[in-house]
Amino acid sequence: MNGNHVNGNSDAASITPTDLAHILSALESIYNPRTTNEQRQSATSYLEIVKSESTAPYLGFQLAQDTSQSPIVRHYGLSVLEHAIRYRLDDFDGNEAVTIRGWIIQLAQNVSENEPAFLRSKVARIWVDLAERTWAVEWMDMDETLCALWQGTHTHQELVLSILELLADEVFNNESLGAAGLRANELGRGCVEIFTSASILANVFSERENDAAPLRSGEQGWFLRLLEMLDRCLKADLQNQAHIRTLASRILTVVQSAVPWIILKAVSKSSCLNLVSQCLSTRDLSIQNGAVEVLHSLFHRTPWPEDVILKVVCPVLKEDGLNLLKSFYESACCKSDEIDDEKYAMLKKFTEMICALVTFIEIRPKLILQHCDLGRVLDFLIDILQNASLVVSIPIVYVWTRLLSVSSVVKVEERMAVIGDLLDICSTRLLRYESLSDDSEDPTLTFLNEDFDTMPERHAFLGNYRRFCMAVIEKIVEKAPFIATNHLLQQATSTISNLYSGTPSFSTNAFSANSAAILRIDAQLTVVLTALKSYQKWVTAQRARGKELAQPNSSSLKLDTEIVQWSKSLLQLDFQDPIISKRIFQLIVEIALLGIGDSADLACTICNYVFTLPEPNTAKSNAAYDEAVKDLQGCYPRELQKLAPYYCNELWAGFPGIEIGVRNKMNNFSIEERIRHDYQSFMFTLIQRTNQLSPEQRYQRLNDILYPVIREWQNPDIGLALQDFQSFSRLLQIEECPQIFLRYRASGIEDWSLQSLNPQELSIRSRINDSGNLLPLQATRALLSVSTERLRPGSSTYRAAQELWREAIPVVVPNLLRALNFSHSFANPATWSEYPDEMQAIISRILVDRVWQSGISNETKDDFYARVRNSKGTLEGLASAIRSAIRNVREVSYWILHCMSILGDVFYCHTDLAEALAHGLFNDARFLSPNQLMSLLKLSTALIEGCPAKYRIGFLPPILTALFREMDFKVTHEWHAIAQRGEQEQASDQVLDQEMKAESILRHLTYACVTLVTNLTTKRVEPSTTPVKTENGDASNGNGHHVETRLEHRDLTIRHPGILEGLITFCNHALRMHDSRCCGSITRVLKGLVPDFAKSQRKPTRRSSSPTSTSPAPYEPDPTLQAQLREFFSATILPTTIESLHDPYFANDPSLQKDLAGLIAAIIVAYTPSTNTPRAVLLSLPAMQEEKVDRAIQKIMETPGEKMQRAWVMKVLEGVRGLSIAELGRVDGSASGKKRGSGGGKAMKKGVDYATMSVEMDGTGDVDGGGGRRREPSLELGGVAELFG
Repeated sequence: MNGNHVNGNSDAASITPTDLAHILSALESIYNPRTTNEQRQSATSYLEIVKSESTAPYLGFQLAQDTSQSPIVRHYGLSVLEHAIRYRLDDFDGNEAVTIRGWIIQLAQNVSENEPAFLRSKVARIWVDLAERTWAVEWMDMDETLCALWQGTHTHQELVLSILELLADEVFNNESLGAAGLRANELGRGCVEIFTSASILANVFSERENDAAPLRSGEQGWFLRLLEMLDRCLKADLQNQAHIRTLASRILTVVQSAVPWIILKAVSKSSCLNLVSQCLSTRDLSIQNGAVEVLHSLFHRTPWPEDVILKVVCPVLKEDGLNLLKSFYESACCKSDEIDDEKYAMLKKFTEMICALVTFIEIRPKLILQHCDLGRVLDFLIDILQNASLVVSIPIVYVWTRLLSVSSVVKVEERMAVIGDLLDICSTRLLRYESLSDDSEDPTLTFLNEDFDTMPERHAFLGNYRRFCMAVIEKIVEKAPFIATNHLLQQATSTISNLYSGTPSFSTNAFSANSAAILRIDAQLTVVLTALKSYQKWVTAQRARGKELAQPNSSSLKLDTEIVQWSKSLLQLDFQDPIISKRIFQLIVEIALLGIGDSADLACTICNYVFTLPEPNTAKSNAAYDEAVKDLQGCYPRELQKLAPYYCNELWAGFPGIEIGVRNKMNNFSIEERIRHDYQSFMFTLIQRTNQLSPEQRYQRLNDILYPVIREWQNPDIGLALQDFQSFSRLLQIEECPQIFLRYRASGIEDWSLQSLNPQELSIRSRINDSGNLLPLQATRALLSVSTERLRPGSSTYRAAQELWREAIPVVVPNLLRALNFSHSFANPATWSEYPDEMQAIISRILVDRVWQSGISNETKDDFYARVRNSKGTLEGLASAIRSAIRNVREVSYWILHCMSILGDVFYCHTDLAEALAHGLFNDARFLSPNQLMSLLKLSTALIEGCPAKYRIGFLPPILTALFREMDFKVTHEWHAIAQRGEQEQASDQVLDQEMKAESILRHLTYACVTLVTNLTTKRVEPSTTPVKTENGDASNGNGHHVETRLEHRDLTIRHPGILEGLITFCNHALRMHDSRCCGSITRVLKGLVPDFAKSQRKPTRRSSSPTSTSPAPYEPDPTLQAQLREFFSATILPTTIESLHDPYFANDPSLQKDLAGLIAAIIVAYTPSTNTPRAVLLSLPAMQEEKVDRAIQKIMETPGEKMQRAWVMKVLEGVRGLSIAELGRVDGSASGKKRGSGGGKAMKKGVDYATMSVEMDGTGDVDGGGGRRREPSLELGGVAELFG
């Protein structure tokens, strides 16, 4: 483009009628809803081509300034100018750039209130785009121009405010990765200068050099100028002049953008606080909301100098300031049945601001307590805490957790009324609101429904709220242990005594798992347990200081005795509700585990209670009640197992009675097998952990229990039953099931729960349910679990467990892996190849677990379980029994292998174990559902992490190679399926429900895989060992482990080609999976690996021959492999990374955009000196010029800081970088139109902030029927993605 094209002095620069007609026609095609996709795409392509013409800037200016054109045409003209500034400004010479700047100023001068607001916003956006690139370099008088515009109409003033707001946000409040990022320092200094008055700058920076050209126009600065105008607005007739109200609101928005970074002395020396306080007193919601936003941004800023705190913070915390805040709060509150969305959103932001304000007391207590009315502050906090909206009050309960940590702030003896109110509020707020029925009239539930769109968000929020309430209770008990604990125990006693007050008495027919009584008792017992844990923590701290608390008649001894007696009294109560009985029993066990008072006596009382308790009766008429009774039965042995390791010696005194009790339970076949084995495990634990037995006696007693179980694994019948899949099917009693489904033509039945089974088929289903007893899985699981629980490696108990299981492991593992392999094969379509084709669809449906997920399932949890119970006699019930039998084999086998891995050498020492595990675990793993693969991945992670260092080089390669092969195939396949479903038409609610569940589970699986990759590639320091000389003179760490074999996981990963290939291939695929968290983690992993494969500039070093050297050999990769890896990163991973950067799904995540840009920069810096592929990849991008690429590569290579390297990457890729959803179709048309996935939606409606939330949010699909395995890409060069032609 040349100068006369810009100036429009050449005929070539004029807009011909033909050009204008084509542009108008193209715009009409785009915005006409009747236009076909092909026509719309053609029109879009034409308009994009116009932007690239040499005369485009002048064309855009002419269209934008022509008021006779429609707003759509003028907006397109502004977009053409924007494109020239963003992507082509470096191609213009100085005169051309000045001309374009003049056009933009002219457009700003010509704005009118009669034109649509979006045109004025676009002008402001273009002004800021140009300022980011040229202000304070070529454009030195921008502030003067803004001041001139400020003197114009109110429309010009609003334009100036938009420009200032956008400029401040781009420079300070957004993590800009574009032009502003390249010039962040210059633009930051410029903004500070034009906003701050000359006197403040001179005072703060007294030694500042004045050599630089001034950017500010005048002495005042925009901060004071805006406050001056705000003062005029407040003195004007706000009620009757809409433009004045709008102007005041816009001024507050700009002030809110400035207060996080402006010099604080400029705030304290101005009338800012006074004017904002006046804004709170107005009746206009937009002005009030703007004032709240200003205070919110101001008080969240850190750090604060002492003099500014005294002038800005302390006045607000005095009587007049608190009266104003309280008056505003009361006016902003709304009832649950009269929610004003705008006012309610403002109220939530207001309480977050109060949280930040009060936090100053915790940060600077000595300074502020002398200048504030603390009593009024605490009373005001209690008022807000009582608000029915938990989102309104959560910042306040959070700030209480901080205030109670400062002894000088809240002295319990002086604030008993406040502390009492605080305890009562926090106790009542521990109610599980998510379990209330939807028809509840509780106002808190109404507000929760208003604040959260989905149940997962609500659950996460309520979990945080309860955590903060529990923290408040803990801190109060620490400050007043005796008063607070006694008060809460009395409160709990009153709740238990009046459990059904105001409600009908308990009835088995009306039993509900979420009754009002259950919810009340659950909340109250949570309070008690929280308080007692805090009390015991206080006791421990006092004893650590040398204080003796157990003296006769001491308060501590008296309270300890009362707690134990209170616990025993609960055991004497008869609760008809099994859920309440279970919750009470669990609390008593927790109290015994805390070690309060004579806890050993309490533990013995609990044990005696369990073995003398009669078996509960079932109702038969209420399946939900019967399920709760069975759960209560299973609770008793599980809780006893918790006590056994801590009170084994005390309980051993009553072992004869315990042995009789356990024998009676084992002989009672009305109790489920798992529960009976749990009782046996309790007795096993006592024998293993007590010190009342000699090692020989202990081994003999334990072996007497274990031997019958091991003998079952040696049973020849089990070996015959695990010869092939058919015999395995007979073992599980599922052999006849395929014919049943085929006879009913199940593939054509939409709802299997509507097809009832005949008596013979019901008998088959019953036999399937009982088939779990035919393999000794449950007994092995129970004994292994207690053998390895809470064992310290190297302890005598640990060595005894190793010795006990040493001979059992090689007996159990072969048959266990065969059973596990067959349970996986059930999902392989090849297993059912002998059956008709419809059997494939039937098996796929059988494999789909029925899962209830909060926020996704379109029914309540109780309704879901009721539906499952009611379908037991149907075809769906038969499918569920089959799933359960297969799942039992699979899950219990996983757990047994996990427990064996805890035993260390005894497990890992077997030579062929790795290959056998790799085959048994992963042979058919790709056919499992994502939900099922989660369990397999957890086991794999435990096997990898638990492998002793000396076995890693032989054990890990087969495991990791198979793991990454299967996980990469499955995860990539499932994400591809989700992408394909996204392109289809909207499905029914039921299908959509299943798809959302599948995607939620897949995200969890993907993140688990990514976490494993991160752990394997992270450098970790091995535990230090002292090398000693062995008898033969070799270096050893004292445990017989030769130090040369102590490889870190990372070293082994990058040394072994098979592991590395699978890992990097998975990483490459993970970059394109639409999950921001996973993509970001993988990006950082790859960035950490890049330096490992750069061409080494280091000379080979000789290893030390010292026999005591404990350092493994330095990593010296094969040069050929190293070159292949560089090419793979450059030709495959680099394009994939650019695709992700280009993907609109990731465009709204600045952190991820930084990570992706950082990986691109790392590849360019590390590999460009040794290969030309990164340059070739960049040149293959659309509209990428050779000169531009070479200049960018040179800048990236020369720039030392990663931040500037990222900025240069974003600059060179600006034309192909992803666009946010809001930008699509408005700026550059190069972004793809792929549909965005369902993840990452808004967590809450507008106005709700996650500032006080710390829980990361952060949720079974069918498997492709194809039996063949896809060939995985190797590390050799392959094709590049579509974006690269």
